[in-house]
Amino acid sequence: MQHHEASSSHVATVMSSDEHAVLAARAAASPLFVLPLRKAPKGFCSLLIQWQPQQALVTTLEQYRQLGSNAPAHLALTCYTELAGSHGLVLLRGDVLYPELINTAEARTVMELTRALYTDPSSYQMVYQFNHAPDKFDFGLLLQQLGISNGR
Repeated sequence: MQHHEASSSHVATVMSSDEHAVLAARAAASPLFVLPLRKAPKGFCSLLIQWQPQQALVTTLEQYRQLGSNAPAHLALTCYTELAGSHGLVLLRGDVLYPELINTAEARTVMELTRALYTDPSSYQMVYQFNHAPDKFDFGLLLQQLGISNGR
């Protein structure tokens, strides 16, 4: 893991294979989520997380609205499962593709929040609503839970 942390364009963490199984199943069932990323001093940027098998691509919501599936990924989160069977571990690595928008510290925040949103049962309810009952999804509540002011 030190190899993955050594670069200024990568972040990484390890999860159990059981936690990864939950993450993978929920990512398949609810592949999209919008995540606000705090930006200094008081603002935030809305990111769109789009899961594919074993990988999440992160772009801005604005670029996704403009370009759809052609929107560039600014961060790629990849699950490496090679040690799942033998050691019960999965590496989650984040590659910062455009550091102008997401720096390494922010990439770590996005990675940890994404992990928590998809593995914690109460947090996953927001992800589920976003995908399966969007009329019930409350972005303001998400901002409140993350301690981000929406400027009102």
